[in-house]
Amino acid sequence: SKKNKIYYLGNCFYYDTIFSPAILQIYPTEIEKLSQAINLGKLKNVLDIGANIGQFGYTLKSFYPNLNVYSFEANKEIFSLLKKNSSYFNRWKVYGKAVGNKNGNFHFFYSPSASVEGTFIQENTSQNYTRKDVKKINVEMVKLNKENLIKFKIPKNIDLVKVDVEGYEKEVLESLKDINFKYLYIEISTEKRKGGDIKTIQELIKKFGKESKLIYCDYQNKYSPCANALFSLSK
Repeated sequence: SKKNKIYYLGNCFYYDTIFSPAILQIYPTEIEKLSQAINLGKLKNVLDIGANIGQFGYTLKSFYPNLNVYSFEANKEIFSLLKKNSSYFNRWKVYGKAVGNKNGNFHFFYSPSASVEGTFIQENTSQNYTRKDVKKINVEMVKLNKENLIKFKIPKNIDLVKVDVEGYEKEVLESLKDINFKYLYIEISTEKRKGGDIKTIQELIKKFGKESKLIYCDYQNKYSPCANALFSLSK
């Protein structure tokens, strides 16, 4: 509990909270489930929004090193850990910025004891537990329009978009209108403020001219505050 790194999938993984090593155990199974639904080995570009310290991206790159991964993390106070964890891999770019439906600087809330639950919606920081150490910081948000895609050297054609933003799903999806992507893997914050459900996500996708098909959704039970859902998209 007093350490800040652990040997994971061949390298040292740097972390910020005592729970991180336990949570890491989830990710190989998560990637395996994704690979059973879609052929990850045939994908080229992955956009990772809400990367935290790189748990998803690191695990994905460990199994599929040829993927190009573009990871965004809003929390500048943990961004150095994401940079360290991404440094073992080629073709993995990281950005210390939030993704949303506007450009500018905004308040972001997180607990140092649970940075994985950082959010723009303050009350969502205490969704699972009452947090007394919540910090408010200013972060930069960018909209992934055509201009910013060029600026950050991100391709317009993305195979898989992964989103984990603690209730800010709507604003993130509104930012992706200029991106052509085949699959959306998203944590749906069903019980969090501003969160939605499967129907809400599909309606948002339809607004920018695409249809979506739910491949799977892994609700733990009917009381779960969130669930990972995978969609395939078509014009």
